[in-house]
Amino acid sequence: MVYKVGDNGCTMVAKILKIPDYTARVHKIMSSCGNVIFIGYPILIAMYGEMGFFYAIIYWLLNDLFLWTIGILILSKKNDGEPFVKKLLNPNTISFAIAIIMFVFGLKLPPVIHSAVSGIGALTTSLSMLFIGMALADVDVKNIIKKWWVVVIAPIKLVILPIIFILIFKYIGIRSILVGVVCLEAAMPVQTVTAIIAKEHEADFEYAAVGLFVTTILSIFTLPFICYLIKIWT
Repeated sequence: MVYKVGDNGCTMVAKILKIPDYTARVHKIMSSCGNVIFIGYPILIAMYGEMGFFYAIIYWLLNDLFLWTIGILILSKKNDGEPFVKKLLNPNTISFAIAIIMFVFGLKLPPVIHSAVSGIGALTTSLSMLFIGMALADVDVKNIIKKWWVVVIAPIKLVILPIIFILIFKYIGIRSILVGVVCLEAAMPVQTVTAIIAKEHEADFEYAAVGLFVTTILSIFTLPFICYLIKIWT
């Protein structure tokens, strides 16, 4: 289901809007993956406490698993000659596999290694925000008008899809914290790392930066609205 929404559905939108392949590859990822950590976690903890945070972690795992597997395949050039399996083998997918094995079998790293890895991991947020800040600093406001497709992404990602999810869950009679977490995480702005991996795979990273900028600013207004709908409808 996630693959169809993230790839086939977005492919149809890209074709309708006649988005060039260089940009369409980024468009699909922007429509599918959101900033579920930096923005999502604080909001969900405030709304649902520790239980909301637990469900948010599960959503994050699925979100990032999609990004670093199918997402990488979408961003990669189809005719680059690189084997399918090789595209999937990257530090993130390998880390996911190791983390799942450790979680299932209850394995823990030695304190020395855990401390070193935790320190490196703590740099991720700061480094990614620095890169995004530099990318946004280079964005020409005129390009926001030229890359008008982002105007389509914003309402679909921030409002329309979350409302559809809310209505579906309401129709089938599911009312729980899980519903609120899924709908709210689906309403998050574009994921920050999108611009980084778009540049790495020679896709339109400037479009990703523009999308990140626009959706993040608009989310200031749309997220409270979605929170309100979740409270009255679920």
